Amino acid sequence: MHQQHLLRVGMKWKDDEIHKLLTSIQNKKSIADIAIEHQRTEGGIKSEIRKLAAKFFLEDKKSIDDIIKLTGLRKIEIDNAIKRRNKNEISTDMKEVISLLKDIKNKLSI
Repeated sequence: MHQQHLLRVGMKWKDDEIHKLLTSIQNKKSIADIAIEHQRTEGGIKSEIRKLAAKFFLEDKKSIDDIIKLTGLRKIEIDNAIKRRNKNEISTDMKEVISLLKDIKNKLSI
């Protein structure tokens, strides 16, 4: 893919873009074709699909079977996306706890 086709790399996904992505998956388009349509890399497309799978399960409470139909991912890929998101959330929570502990330590040493 040429550089001029990557105009949206790193940009936030818009709702209409996500809808178009899911429609393209339903229409069995290749990741390469979807990447060109969205002006993103194939890795960016795959990453967004995995993020959506985790969101569908954790937030929208969709079944694994529904997520397979929506994203085209296999069950193991969905499981990995969910685990990765949970791990990231725990990591963020731990960073917040560490920051709070540092604040308390600093206040106590004054």
